[in-house]
Amino acid sequence: MNYFGTDGIRGVFGDKLTLDIAFRCGNFFVSKTMLIGMDTRYHSRVIKNSLAEGVMMAGGKVIDVGICPSACVAYLTKKLKCDFGAMITASHNQVQYNGIKIFDSNGEKIICTLENKISLQIARKKLSYLAGGKLEYNPSLVLHYEEYLNGRFNLSGIKIVLDCANGATSKLAQKIFEKNNANVVLINAAPDGENINLKCGSLHLSSLKRAVKENNATIGFAFDGDGDRVIAVGNTGEVFDGDILLYILATNQDLVGISSKAVVGTKMTNGAISSELNKKGIRLLRANVGDSNVAALMKKNNIQLGGESSGHIILSNYLATGDGIYTALCIANIIKYTDSDLNDLADFKLNYALSKSINVEDKLKIVSSKSLKNLIRQIKTHFRGRILVRPSGTEECIRVLVEGDNKKECDKNVQLIEKLIESLS
Repeated sequence: MNYFGTDGIRGVFGDKLTLDIAFRCGNFFVSKTMLIGMDTRYHSRVIKNSLAEGVMMAGGKVIDVGICPSACVAYLTKKLKCDFGAMITASHNQVQYNGIKIFDSNGEKIICTLENKISLQIARKKLSYLAGGKLEYNPSLVLHYEEYLNGRFNLSGIKIVLDCANGATSKLAQKIFEKNNANVVLINAAPDGENINLKCGSLHLSSLKRAVKENNATIGFAFDGDGDRVIAVGNTGEVFDGDILLYILATNQDLVGISSKAVVGTKMTNGAISSELNKKGIRLLRANVGDSNVAALMKKNNIQLGGESSGHIILSNYLATGDGIYTALCIANIIKYTDSDLNDLADFKLNYALSKSINVEDKLKIVSSKSLKNLIRQIKTHFRGRILVRPSGTEECIRVLVEGDNKKECDKNVQLIEKLIESLS
């Protein structure tokens, strides 16, 4: 059994993710040093403790840095020369979910072969027992991450609203932006253990739209629970997702210190992004969905910029994983030094696209069903757009995307696919 999805181990706490799974996962890392951070969910602490106990029972050392963004864990793991890093989080998911993201010594998500080995360790009964396990609790190490971001840009004169999703960026984001001279309005930054991503953050933008308008802000940014995603809201309340942010970064590379004739998106990236980048002499390469897949294709092709529609953006000259705070700083810097708003920076229309998540009990069985494949094949005989049907890597659902020129036709095709999936589940 493979316990890993597209972004680490993920599931409802007490069901797909238990304390025993966390302990056995940690026990895989024999005599290794692991740095561990967590988000603000009420059960993140006990999962962190179980993971740490597994590491220490195997003779390893744990450095516990407390609540911080995933990017902070990746950065500190590399800076402090730890063997591995782990972040206890379910990212954008609601509070009942949790997960374990694991980074290697370079601050990169671990590769599939290592995930498979860890899965085998979790499944087997045998445990490793070695003396010498150690624990260091040192949340002050997070200051190194803050210092890495402080003073990178001069954002004076820009008013920015930050929605921290009551998550891991709640105590850091405002300080970092103010150290870059921004005028900051902070919302949804009072975590209580249960309100992470609750009607806020990168998937729920109503409160951010309202705050941007009420405060006459230049721009607003919404992070998710662990801060590796960011979505922007313009001064008119318009939403700019990861596709648009990727385009803006790709077409203003000099302002973020990169130089690349290609960028990496995913199969979900809107077709208009590819067309518009081509006009600028920039190629778009498509990876499978998942920021680890984006990072792998970037590394393979020596590309410095990649991202997903969901708001995972990777600037590899800075860090090998997504960082919502840094991405937001870069976008704000582009706005200031081009004296433009987001609409000016991306003055084209995205292709119409309708996406849907359909809850199912056995997602792998459904996506491999002959009847679903036949339906998609039949639709493609008369539909000139794009169709993507895939199992979610983080939840028990099927993701459906239909993109094309004709809204009515796209909507109809999504309904046909949804109806069949529901009949199969």
